[in-house]
Amino acid sequence: YDTLSPLYDFINTKHFNYEKQERIAKDITDDESTLIELGCGSGILLSRLQDTRRNLIGFDLNRGMIERANYRTNDNVSLVLADIRMLPCSKINADGCLILGRVFSKMLSDKDARNTLDGVSRNLSSGSNVVFNTFRRDDLVDNMTKDQAWENNNFKVVRESSTDVK
Repeated sequence: YDTLSPLYDFINTKHFNYEKQERIAKDITDDESTLIELGCGSGILLSRLQDTRRNLIGFDLNRGMIERANYRTNDNVSLVLADIRMLPCSKINADGCLILGRVFSKMLSDKDARNTLDGVSRNLSSGSNVVFNTFRRDDLVDNMTKDQAWENNNFKVVRESSTDVK
């Protein structure tokens, strides 16, 4: 993605519904809340939220993406170069987390997904909301047994159709 970063916006503005993602962010937290976006890419969603939000934190694995996000965002946005499967252990106490686009579907194993969700859990306040989508739903959760395996004290699986969320 470092090499792709100059073309990322052109490619993804046709595939992702950023208006819908913005509405999701507003549904799960208020404007005074701290919101984390994992896999923030070039910061398109963060830049759309930055004028009405005070505390936004974007994480991405690729330096090129972080540089592009830094260019388009203001002081309300903190950007962190990090692998979301190994989030820093510091307690951010965020009020919500978004993992949208194709980010979660790039998890190569259950261990990757669990490490990511464990890191999210460490950095959220109690009662916070996490929204993620995946394009390979059958690979992630295909029955109630897998749903129960994902649940713990911090997460509850809620099944909703997201075919119109990109």
